[in-house]
Amino acid sequence: MNSNISVVVIYGLFIVFAILSIVFLMGKGKTLFVGHNTAKEPRFSTTKLSKAVGVCFSIITVLLLITALIWNGCPEWYQYFFWVIIGGNIVAITIVCHLNIIFRN
Repeated sequence: MNSNISVVVIYGLFIVFAILSIVFLMGKGKTLFVGHNTAKEPRFSTTKLSKAVGVCFSIITVLLLITALIWNGCPEWYQYFFWVIIGGNIVAITIVCHLNIIFRN
């Protein structure tokens, strides 16, 4: 039963990340960035940042789909490794977005 719940959670995350990937790749997710709706103009290119985040989310989406398809056949260590990799990717995306290191104007 526990394995079935894990697969359902992974498919749910896949759907969420697929939708977010499409939104960001289209450049429509700019309003989700911190500081975009403030009175002063952002110091970074929100379009470039949106597309970069969309690419990162697309990578996570593909990884989620592959893992959901092979979840019951993979060893237990891979399942824990998978969650560490996904968590690390989300943390990296968050740091890049908040520090706006790469996409300054």
